[in-house]
Amino acid sequence: MRKTLEAIHGVLDKLMVLIHWVAGLLTGAFLMLTFVQVVLRYFFNSPIYGVDEYVIALMVWANALGFVVVYWHNEHAMIEFLISRVPAALKYVLYWITNLVVLAVSAVFIPAGYHLFTLQVVTTPRMGLPFPKAYYLALPMLVMGVLMVLLCSFRTIEYAVTRKDALMNSAPQEGVIQLD
Repeated sequence: MRKTLEAIHGVLDKLMVLIHWVAGLLTGAFLMLTFVQVVLRYFFNSPIYGVDEYVIALMVWANALGFVVVYWHNEHAMIEFLISRVPAALKYVLYWITNLVVLAVSAVFIPAGYHLFTLQVVTTPRMGLPFPKAYYLALPMLVMGVLMVLLCSFRTIEYAVTRKDALMNSAPQEGVIQLD
């Protein structure tokens, strides 16, 4: 069972690297579009029609995917701050509570995202985008909910089986200075 969990963990780690890159590219794209739009609007008084909606679409997708990556690497600042400063016994309790809360909230995102998608997909595209708002307001919520339920369920099962304390710690990143 442990070997299987380690293999699945490796696959999910690779998936998170891919999602991290996609979220980074989306963030870079919306920042670049925002910069170009600001320059065109304020210096040339000639903004590009529809760019603001593209920025919103890219930003929503980047944030939804970024939230998944932050969860997988245990990098949520408040939870990290709280868990790193409590006794070991309370650390386990807090880990289980936060995991179950994240699982419950993420599970709510799936039907809510689907319901919102079905409502918005029938609307007429506006503001220069060739597709309705459902694809950049509701679909990211649905995708994030599915990914979070998958990751949180796996993380809960993995911790119950392996009892590895390393799962509760944030993943060290290359080139990042960590203060104790």
